[in-house]
Amino acid sequence: MVGIRRGNDPTGIQERRCQPTGVGSDSPVVKDPHPTAPNTVTDFASLIIVVTSRSLAVLFLITLRCFAAFRIAPLRLSPLLDFAFLETIVALAAAYLIGSVDFGVIVPQLAGVDIYTHGSGNPGASNVLRTLGKKAGAAVMLGDVVKGMAAAGLGDLWLGEAGGFACGLAAVVGHAFPLWHRFRGGRGVATALGAAIWMEPWFGLMLVAAWAAVVAVTKMASLASLVAMVAYVPGFALFGHRDWSLLWVAAAALLVVVRHAPNIRRLLSGQERTVEAM
Repeated sequence: MVGIRRGNDPTGIQERRCQPTGVGSDSPVVKDPHPTAPNTVTDFASLIIVVTSRSLAVLFLITLRCFAAFRIAPLRLSPLLDFAFLETIVALAAAYLIGSVDFGVIVPQLAGVDIYTHGSGNPGASNVLRTLGKKAGAAVMLGDVVKGMAAAGLGDLWLGEAGGFACGLAAVVGHAFPLWHRFRGGRGVATALGAAIWMEPWFGLMLVAAWAAVVAVTKMASLASLVAMVAYVPGFALFGHRDWSLLWVAAAALLVVVRHAPNIRRLLSGQERTVEAM
């Protein structure tokens, strides 16, 4: 009978004590001809896994830290690497697309009318009013005002005051040159008034009241729009807006006035259309 005793061998080689039957315990120690070697492959793989996982964790933390620093203070090496620049582009594009939703086209279409072939051919609230009546004209006016408020609100909440005015301008551009309607849009005054209502509510409401008063007296929506745009920049300046904000305000007012060029010529010649339905 053979008995095996395993002791602590610092060399890693286990000894076998062979004790034949009838022989005492002080038999000679015989080395195991096939010692069990440590599993170096498994140990090495475990080491690699531990090192790799910890390295990835550290790399992840470093990436987060770099991203936070990059986000707070964007690099200026290239505009495409500037998160603030990208946010501005996205906000302006969204505001333009909002402005491109032309209620002056949509509302008449719901009534089976192609507004481009009626009246002045302009997809604006005044032409819809002359063509389809008060309710349709009011719906277009309200829709255009609301989209101006939405665009300015998007920019104001996302980018700040100047961003709100810039997005208001983008909405006016979208209304004048709508992507959804083959870039054939209206004058943009209602959208500009909506942006004013969001950015400076009291002043915006004052502009709407002035517009309505001029229309009520003269029956000329174009004249009322020009009066509102003439007061646009000075009014915002009086309410304390400066720098980039006033620049975007001036650009929006200028665009609306330029879009009224045919109306201005008719006003000067005394041939401007009126809105007798009001």
